[in-house]
Formats: sequence, C-alpha cells, structure tokens
Amino acid sequence: MSSWVKMPSASVFTLLSAALVVAYAFGLHYLIYAPKERSCSMTYMFEYPQFAKIALPEHVVNKFKRYNLYAYSEGHHIDAMRKMKFSGIPVLFIPGSGGSHKQARSLASVCMRKALNSRSPFHLDFFTVDLNEEYSALYGGVLEAQTEFVRQSIYRILDLYKNTKATKPQSVVLVGHSMSGLIAKGIFNDPSFEPSLVQVILTFATPHNRPVIVFDEYTYQYYQATSKTWVAGRSNRLAHVTLASIGGGPMDYLVQTDSISSWDTDLHTVTTTVPTVWRSVDHLAILWCKELVLVTARALFDMVDLETKQISSNQQLRLSIIQYHFLRRNGGKQYRKSIHHPYATFLEGAEWIEPLPRQLSLSGNVDPNGNDRLAKPKHIMIRLVDHPHHAVLAVEAINHQEPDWVFVCQANIIESNSRICKNGENLSNHSQFWPSLNHKRKRIVLDLLSYQQQNKFSHVILRMPLNSEPVQFHIDVHANRVLKPPAMGPWLLYDTRPVVLVEETAPKALRYIVDFAEVESLWHVLNLVVKPVSCLKKEHHAVAMLFVPWSNEKSYSYITETREDPLPIRLLHVKPRLPKNIPKSAELKLAVVAEIALDPSCTYKISVEAAPGILLSQFARSLTPCIFPYMVAILLLTLREQLQSLRRTGHCSLFHLAMSRGAKPFYILPLCKILTRLLNHGDDPNTRLFLSNIPGVPEAGVGMNMMARLPLESLLYPFLMYMCAFGLVYVAGFVVMFFIVFNAKVVNGVALSFIGRFFKRSITTWISPANLSEYVMEFMIKAPPIVVALLLILGFKSCGALALILGGVYFYAVLCNMYSDYMEALLMYSMRVVTGKEKISLEGITNPSGSEDNTSKKSTKGAEEAKDQKKGDLKAEEKDALAIPSKGDKVEKIKDLKEGEEETKEEERNSLSDINVYMTVFMLYFASIVPSIPSLLIWAHNYSYDASLAPDPTFIPFVFILMSVSSTFWIHAYPHPKLPFYRIVVDMLFALATFTLLYAPNRISFVPYVIAGVMVLLAAHQWLTTLHLFLYPPPYNELVDSENESDADSINDNQNDSSHSASDDEVADGDDEGGESGSNSDEDANDADKRKVFSIGMIPPSHAGEGDDSSDPEEGEEESNYRT
Repeated sequence: MSSWVKMPSASVFTLLSAALVVAYAFGLHYLIYAPKERSCSMTYMFEYPQFAKIALPEHVVNKFKRYNLYAYSEGHHIDAMRKMKFSGIPVLFIPGSGGSHKQARSLASVCMRKALNSRSPFHLDFFTVDLNEEYSALYGGVLEAQTEFVRQSIYRILDLYKNTKATKPQSVVLVGHSMSGLIAKGIFNDPSFEPSLVQVILTFATPHNRPVIVFDEYTYQYYQATSKTWVAGRSNRLAHVTLASIGGGPMDYLVQTDSISSWDTDLHTVTTTVPTVWRSVDHLAILWCKELVLVTARALFDMVDLETKQISSNQQLRLSIIQYHFLRRNGGKQYRKSIHHPYATFLEGAEWIEPLPRQLSLSGNVDPNGNDRLAKPKHIMIRLVDHPHHAVLAVEAINHQEPDWVFVCQANIIESNSRICKNGENLSNHSQFWPSLNHKRKRIVLDLLSYQQQNKFSHVILRMPLNSEPVQFHIDVHANRVLKPPAMGPWLLYDTRPVVLVEETAPKALRYIVDFAEVESLWHVLNLVVKPVSCLKKEHHAVAMLFVPWSNEKSYSYITETREDPLPIRLLHVKPRLPKNIPKSAELKLAVVAEIALDPSCTYKISVEAAPGILLSQFARSLTPCIFPYMVAILLLTLREQLQSLRRTGHCSLFHLAMSRGAKPFYILPLCKILTRLLNHGDDPNTRLFLSNIPGVPEAGVGMNMMARLPLESLLYPFLMYMCAFGLVYVAGFVVMFFIVFNAKVVNGVALSFIGRFFKRSITTWISPANLSEYVMEFMIKAPPIVVALLLILGFKSCGALALILGGVYFYAVLCNMYSDYMEALLMYSMRVVTGKEKISLEGITNPSGSEDNTSKKSTKGAEEAKDQKKGDLKAEEKDALAIPSKGDKVEKIKDLKEGEEETKEEERNSLSDINVYMTVFMLYFASIVPSIPSLLIWAHNYSYDASLAPDPTFIPFVFILMSVSSTFWIHAYPHPKLPFYRIVVDMLFALATFTLLYAPNRISFVPYVIAGVMVLLAAHQWLTTLHLFLYPPPYNELVDSENESDADSINDNQNDSSHSASDDEVADGDDEGGESGSNSDEDANDADKRKVFSIGMIPPSHAGEGDDSSDPEEGEEESNYRT
C-alpha cells in the first residue's frame, strides 16, 4: 500500500519536470527565433583596406609566436603606413574571444573618412593586434599571455612616434570587444606598467561584472587579479582612466546586460539607450553597427585637445563627452557646439505668443492664417499657474535644429501691449532626443509647479526658429497622468486577456506614464499595448519607451498607421537590493516606468497583457548558463540512491527509478538555501552572518541568488531550475540507453573496422586483418591497464581533454560489451526455458547468468571452462565428504563446500544491476568531458604552434578520474553488495551534490573536480574496504556487518526458502517416516541455516553476488540426499 501511495508523487514530479523541459525548449526557441526589431545599417569601406604588419622586438616575437601587431590604412595613405610614418593619435583595437584583427575595419574606416571629410587638423591612427582568434572567453589560460602581448604592443606603438615632428602622443586609446575589454583593464595588473600610457578604455559587449561561463580556474583567477588591481588603484593610480562599457541589449545572448556593469566603470549602458542608435544588436554586430560606430567616432574626435592634437588630459571633460554621446545627447553632433549656456538673452523683434489652450500644435513656417514662411522667429509663452491641471508641461519638437530652445523667465517687460522677457534661464539641457521613423524629434517634460513655487518665474518660453524644414511644436499642459497596472501575480503565467488601463486617452494628450514599480524580478513580464482608437489624419506616430534606471536601459516600440508593436516589460538586470536606510524619494527614482509619447491627432487605448513567450524566454536566458551543474548534482543523487538500493536489497535500481526515488529536490534545496545564508550575507545585504567573514571561504549559492530579489524567489528559481535539469537528465538517460541498446554491435563493428585499417599493412601474414582486429579489440576490452597507460601518455603529451574523451569512448565500448554479454546470457536463459530445463522467473530474466547454466558475465571461453572445472571439483569433493563417517567432520566439510559454491555464485553477479550503475557512472564521466571541451578546442587551434596544451586545466582531474574508473568499473570490480561502509559513501555523495549546487552554477570548473572526487571515493571504497576485511576479518558468528544491516532480511528469506526446499525434497523422495521424519527435517533445516549465516559472514570482498542459495537445484538436491 505504501508503494502505491509513493508512486503517484514520483510520477507527478516527473511529469512536471517533463512539462518544464518543454517550456524551456519553447523559451529557447522564442528567444532565438522570435521577431526582432529593425537591425543596424552595415558599415562599408570606401577604399580597399590594408593591414601592415609591425615589427616587434625579437624577445617579444620569440615569446609570443602566435600573436602579431598590425596598422590599418586605406587608399593612398597605405604608402606612409608601410614606411612606418605615423603622426596621428594612436588607437589600439583588441579583438574579442575568437575575433579577428580585421574587425577593426569598421571603426577605423569611419574615423578616417571623418577626418578627411571634415578637414580635421588631426586624425586617428588605428592599430590592431592579432590574437590568433583564440577563445579567451572559454579558456582562461590564454588571458595572461594576451594581456602581456597587449602591453608590449602599447610600448611598440608609442615607440613608432619617436621621430614625429608634431606633439608626440603620451597615451594610447584602447578599444576592446568582448573579453578583450577585460584584457584592456588587465594590463594594469603588472605593477611595472606605467598607468599614464592609457587614459581611455572603450569596451563593447564586455562581461565586466562576471564571466559568462567559468570553464576553468584561470578565468576566475584573472577576474580576481583584475578586480584587486582596480579596487586598490581606482581612487589613485587609475583615477585618470576613463572607462566606458556599452552592451548590446536583449539581442546579445552571450553577454547579458547584468554583466556589462561594474562599480569601476564611469559609464555603462546598452545600445538601445544610446541616442540615434536606439536598437539592440547581437554580440558581433556591435562592432559594425553603423549608428553605433558613428557615435563612437564622434566621441573619440571630441576627446581630442585642439591645442595639443592629442587626447585631452582632463578626465572630467572626457567623461562628460562620453556621457553626452552615449547617454544624453540632446543637441548637435559635436559636444563643444552643443554646450548649453545657463542663461540666455532673447533677441529683439521676435514674435511673442501666449496661447490660452492647454493643448495645441504650432508650425514654425506657416502662420495661423495659412501664409508662407514667417518673417521672424516665434516665442511661445506658457504661463505658470498654481493649479493641478497645470502641473506638467510636455513639449515635442519636430525638425527643430537649434540646441537652445526652452527657457524659464519672469515676464516683467511690456512691449506692444504684452509682457515679454528680456533674459531667462536655459532649460534645454533637460530635453532629449526620441526615436522616430520619419522625422527628427526631441521632447522635454517640465514640472511647472516646482518652478511656480520658486516665485521668481512667470512663464516657460519655447523658441521656434526660422527653418527651411517644417518645424512643429506639440504642447500639452496637464495634470499628472500616471497609470497603475495590476499587481504582479500568478495570472502572468496563464491569463493572456488584456487588462485595460485607460479606454481612451484625453483629446490632444501628448504623454502618459505607466508606473511599473512592482516589476523587480525576472518573472515580472508584461506587454504594454497601445492601440489608436480614432485619428484626425491618416498618418500618425506614437512611441512607447521603457526605462530601467539601475542599468541605464531603455527600449522602444512604435505605433503608426502601419505597425502596432507592443512594448515588452521585462528586466535583463534584476533590481539590486537597496539598503534599509535609503530615502523614499531615492527609492521611487529607481522604479521602472514606461512613458508613452502620443500623437495629439489621435486618441489611444492603453492596456497590459501577459506575455508567456517572453516569460519563457526570460527563464531560458537566465537558466541556461547554470543548468548543467544542476544536472550533475542530480546524477550524483541518482548514484547515491542506486548504492543505497544495493546496500538494502543487493540490486542496483534502474536509472530512472533511482532518479524518481533519490533525486528529489525537497531536502537538498532547502539545505542549500540555509547554507547560503550561513556562508554569505543572507538575503538581506545589511546582514552579515558569522560564517561570512571566514577567510578562504568562497561565495556560496551564487546560482541561487543571481536571479532572485526576494527570499522566496531565491528558492523558487533554483527549484524550477532543478526540475528542468531533472527532466533533461531523465531524457538523457533514455538517450544513453538507446545508444547502448542499438549501438552495442555498431560500436563493436566500428572499432573492429578502425583497428583493421590500422593493421591493414601488417607484416603478419599468417593472421588475417579481420581476425587480428578482433583479437586486438578483445584484448583492449580485457586489458584496461594498457589503455590507461596509453591515455596517460596521450594526455601528458597533448591535451588532457583529448585523453578524457578517448577514455569516454572506451568506457562506452565497455558498457556496450556488458550489454552484449547480458543479452547473450538472456538468450541462453530463454533457450533453457523453451527446452524445459529452466522455469521462468523474474530473477532469471534480470539475472540470466545466475541460472543452472551459470553463464559467465564475461562470456570468455577460458573463464567458463575454469568455472565448470571448479564446480566439478566441488561436486567431487562433496561426494568424498559424504563418505566421511564423522558427523561433525561431515558438517564442517559441507560448510566449506557451500562456502566455495557461494564464492562461485558471487562471481556471477547480476548483469542488469551492473549495467544500471555503470550507466550512471558513465553519464558522470561524460559530464566531466563537457567543461573540458574548450581546452580541446584551444589545443586543436594552437596545435601548429605547440603540440601540448599549457596550462592544461583538465589534466589533473583527468588523471584521478582515469585511475579510479580503470581500477574499478573497467575491470568489473565494483560495486559489491556485501561491502561495508556504504553509508559513508552515500553520505559523501550527498555532500558533493550539495557542494555542486552551492558553488558550481557560476563556476563550472568545479564540476570535473567534483566528479574526480566521486570516482576516487568509489575506488577507495572498493580497495580500502577490501584491505580492511583482509586485515580484520569478521568473526565466525557475526551475522552481518553493521554497515550492511539490510542483509539480515535477505538471510531470513534464504532460511525460509531452504526449509521449503527441504520439505519439497522429502515429499518427492516418498519418505513416510511420520513425525520422526519431520523432526529430522527441522534439524537439518536449522543446520542449513547455520551454513547460510557462515557463508554470508565470510564472503571475501573480491566476490559479490546476491542470488539466494535455495535457487540452485543442485544444491537442494544434494542437501536432500545428505539428509536422506
């Protein structure tokens, strides 16, 4: 009844996990293939680009044979470049992970064209380093070498200007993409490097905050060293460095928005926020996106001091220029020409208008009477009134070119029967550009009540200049229009019906605000839908903008006559946890808001609706980097359950059954959460717990806290991730089983074919290649030490990852060979059942090798003959023992014979039980290969320079894994059900699974070491317990080891089977001695029970078996004869 109660819960959990896997797959599909916004324009070369290789010192060339330094030029400037004549401002481009030095072409070409077209008195000289297109994001072992080469390149670049007649450059501008942005920061890790040689660092799609995935400890150590350098020197030694970080936004799946920001950056933003760009780009397009390249070129030119013709040494000026171009540009393309003077004097002769309506639209080149261009500029006066309906002023200017156009003043001068202003304060710096599909638009929003309460202003002035293009002003004076969406809740998961916030906007309304203050977590996902209700003209244009303040992130959607795009309300960077003492006003400024810029000629309906597709894509984006360690932890718990099953019943559970029983998250995840609070600061950033100050203890539970804001979420997200990983492992188990079942013969055939080709030209003529390959294949399966020696040599001479993968292939061949042997034994068992020599039973199906035929699992002819000979010897000795007249000697001899036959039975272990646990261990072995793949890629990439990989992060865990697996599983020496100390092993597996969940989600480099620890643990359990039993054998009358208590149940079952077997034998022999016969039968059964206890207690650890003694027909027959 209890099993019937437990099964539904396991099935429900499995079904939920399967459903979550389907949702995860759908989220990935939506993330990759969902409709994207318009992309950037391509950057083109105007002349053929050329790269000239720059000679480096000999010691640099010998040390860095893989790397090179180039200079870029185009057209007729190539000759000067080839002569190594440089007179501009040096800029060094550093390509990212797997990037080419040729990626510098876009920015370099645009900067060259800008200098030529504007006839600038200075220009930029672009240099680029060739880092051999190494995968520095996947393998951190190349980061130090690349950093040192960049240092040497900076020295060499500055040395090229020693003969220039102009002002010699004192620094080099660094432009880094992806991981090279971190390399640009890492050049200061060397204390001997002069910091003044670098003053500006621009990084694009660089993971400053944390690496994308840590496959090895070298990446983590490099991040740690760089962080320590900047922590120690940001306020002094590195205070002069201007550091900017620009990310690609939602379309950059590799470097997410939350990783581009860092405390040491002067500016961090995404391309959707950069004025005139306003679109997301992928990880590579960020280098050639024309709109972004133009912004970068303008920022570089503006940072040049016009007197020295070099980069300005004023750090505050450089920072203001970068902020202007990348964050808040509201004027012209040049920073100096767009500086807003704080005060302004109005020109005489202008037209002053004070309209009465609170909402109106004006045109600058057509007067109200429909005449052509006005003869003089126009000033629109907005009166400041202490009334709620005059609280906010919103103005949209179309095709307005002048930078200064909004002022506030006191109208105290009377002219032509109206009051005007002579002077005013400039408010134009509060305006901002807005994206548009047809015209240039800029907007400004002012709090009129705050200016009115100052009692020194009476009007806001809007200047409308004369312009060749039609200039329009849309004005809206209104009360605060703030809409509140419904509270975030579970309805986001299933209810897609729109929730209307306003049925129809106010006539001629220009602006609405939707307050999404509750949007703080990843699962808070909505769609903001704006649809026109009625319009006075066919063409209309509205824009909805979402602003996330803590990440400087903006996103836009357009509503026109041809498109109605919903605005996704989602976070790419979880809201940071704020201190408890933060003022309420500051907390309100960190709220997510959406601003809707409406067309005054239309009224709109505003609503929100759930967005399940975006929600699933959010989970897919966040879970993918962390899900693999969860799968490893589930495999560890599955192996733990199989060993517990072996300890309890003598059989290893099926893989999926063990998962359903032992890999549930209900105990381990709460434990991990508790340990996270103890080892770190807990959920509250103001709380420091006692274990958080222990030196050397790394940060735990990052995978749990990285996506969560509230305590409940920090447990909910890992639970969902665990369920998804559970489903993936469940599916992976079926895949492995499929390959084992259907590819057992295929793998054997492929291996034989490969070996046959290898020995095709063998000088051995008396053996055919086919036979020789078969012998070699069988020899390799039966001789693991040879394979181990070859793999160790290969791993030492080349790459540990390569040897680890080849070891996995060998392990797979061993597993397929085991399955082939099992199927062969099952076929023989079926034949015995058909011929009537065997009765069908479940034990016979699961353990066909333990039947009367005693087919060996190893299925070698020599082993079978040895076993048959041994059985024959046992039978002969038993017959001799029956002739011994002494009853005590006879019993002792039978005990010895029974023990020997027990050993023979123990050698023929349960084949299916072995395959179950071997499959789990094989999947763990395969999991250790995954983090080593980047090492293999970098080794293959650099093989022409060096045949061995140095440093090799995989070699040490590879050695431990290989030695442990080869000494146990490859020789079929583990597991044994009668070994002691299984409880210690399963507890250690649980501890390793907990460690994996705590530390591995953000450091996958821990996974190979955890798996190596598991393999070493299993091997130590095998051989140390063998040594223990050899040195300290159990006493004669010991029933069972204290660590194997469950075997007592098996003993009782064997006793019952023996008594029933004895009774059946007596009835079959036709013995009718009555009560005396019954008493003798009971006495003999008790003797048999004693022999059973003795045989189990004295089993050597090198033999294993779990078949009952009574299942052997010969045994029962000989006992009956002896009793008779």
